[in-house]
Amino acid sequence: MSNRTTYGGRLPRLLDESGEGWYHVYNRVACEKSQFPLSTIPDARETFLRFLDFYSNIYCCEIATYAIMGNHYHIILRMQPYRQFSEEERQIKVETLYPNTYKQANAWSDEYWEQFNQRMFSLSELMRNIQQGYARWFNKNHNRRGRFWADRFKSTILYGEESLIECMQYVDLNPVRAGLVERPEDYAQGAFALRYKNEADALLPLHSVTNERYEVDAFEIYRSQVYLRGDVPSKDGEASLSSDIIDRELANDFKLNYEQRNNGSLRRFTDGLVLGTQKHIENWVNKLDKWGFYKRRKKPNEISPTLFALRSQRKHFEGDSTS
Repeated sequence: MSNRTTYGGRLPRLLDESGEGWYHVYNRVACEKSQFPLSTIPDARETFLRFLDFYSNIYCCEIATYAIMGNHYHIILRMQPYRQFSEEERQIKVETLYPNTYKQANAWSDEYWEQFNQRMFSLSELMRNIQQGYARWFNKNHNRRGRFWADRFKSTILYGEESLIECMQYVDLNPVRAGLVERPEDYAQGAFALRYKNEADALLPLHSVTNERYEVDAFEIYRSQVYLRGDVPSKDGEASLSSDIIDRELANDFKLNYEQRNNGSLRRFTDGLVLGTQKHIENWVNKLDKWGFYKRRKKPNEISPTLFALRSQRKHFEGDSTS
């Protein structure tokens, strides 16, 4: 999909120009801020996770973390670079995606097969399948009519390990910020719990994006980072990890200490477009200016001395933090 594709005059979806890239994906349910259909309806969050698991295993992507909240979700994933499937790979994907009609694929033209191959590497197609499939399930099973999602999903490009880890912390701490649990590993509908229980086979190994050799070391360091950021609210009125919990963990086997924490508050990533180095952001500002967006020059939004963000010009609802 071209980076210049527009949606009814809206800002085009920004995609990593390499074809491979990390994204923070987010959307909310079309409901009042005080409503939480994903947590009040039995099996609603668990069913969303089944859709996520099913389609992420068909499409060429890897999941780093997620949190399914009461009226919105967060997913961090990496789309793999495009490649041609073998005949066997192609057949497996078609049979899995179309279990009742896969034999019709025998009549597909070469051009249609190529379109199918490309589709398996598309972030937009992946999320379309997940969101449409889930919306049909929810409306059918819970007597709901009309659109289910408030808008098209939002995505932020994440460049580099620092931006990835920052955003993962934001997602994994979401249930704590909302006051739903005291510790991130206690939230069953979040990926952090799977890593904590050593049941994260379906998730991207942390050591593959860090300098650690072994997964156990990578998770211990990451968990330390999450806890040391957990008592820094990203906005007023949010809950946080208690100092007592953090002190008890520090006395045990934490790999980091208070002096190694990042004291900056976690920023909100749901209305961002790109997260990375200052050079990455400046490159995107120049592109958007050339395409007719961001007419007035915008400076990168500094998050830390080495991490910058390009924020959307439009304010997006970020999901009520109380469920």
